[in-house]
Formats: sequence, structure tokens, C-alpha cells
Amino acid sequence: VFDEDDDYDFLYYIGRLGKTSDCLPEVMTDPFDFADNVEDVSYQPIPNITIEKSHTHPVFEEDRDLEMKYTFDKDRYLAKIEVERPFTVMKTTFKIKVSNELKVPGHSEAGYMSEIIDWKETKESTGIDTYAWIIEY
Repeated sequence: VFDEDDDYDFLYYIGRLGKTSDCLPEVMTDPFDFADNVEDVSYQPIPNITIEKSHTHPVFEEDRDLEMKYTFDKDRYLAKIEVERPFTVMKTTFKIKVSNELKVPGHSEAGYMSEIIDWKETKESTGIDTYAWIIEY
């Protein structure tokens, strides 16, 4: 669920809130959460071909803050936090047109010049990611 580079140190502080704090954490979307999922197409070892490629990737809404839902236990201690994050699954299709021109003249191992053509993005589906943190004391 979590990537190696995710920063979830704030969960330690949430656990310490308990009954002694009236402050609750909030979260805002980060436009840099997901980089564009574009593969490296710079090396092309075969000349004079056209390669069709496609991939899907999520696009999260960036224009609003996420709403956090809080659940408290019978003693009014913070017990659970939930966040719902809406997203759209986009499908990207494109073609790589490879020429017969070498990138480095006389060195075919460096590959051939290429360009990306017919780039299209279409909406595949929508969904909601739900993140939940359960806090035990």
C-alpha cells in the first residue's frame, strides 16, 4: 500500500493526540504525487518501423482539499481516520515512428532517431481510493 518514499511520520503525532488535543490533522492534495507515466522511448534499435504503445494511469483531483473522516472510541480518543480520494483512470495511446537515421552516425548500437505521433488520452473509468488509519492506544 505504501511506497518506500512515502512520509507517514505524521501518524506518530496523530496517535499522540488522544483526548488531550482538540486539533485534528487535515490533508491537502499534492500535485506532485503522481508523475506522468511516460516510458522512455529514446532508444530504438530497429529502423523504419512504427510501434504502437498504450498505458493507463490514475489522475487525482487537484482542485480541492481532501475531506478526512474521524472516528472516536467510547472514551473520545481518536480511533480511526479515513480519507477518500477520487480519481479518473486515463488511457494514453501513441505511436513511435522510427526513422532510418542513426542517432550517432556510424554507430547503430546507439539506436535510430524517433518521434512520438498520434498522442491521445481517453477517460477509461472513475473510482475512489480510500485510505484508513486505525489508531490503537
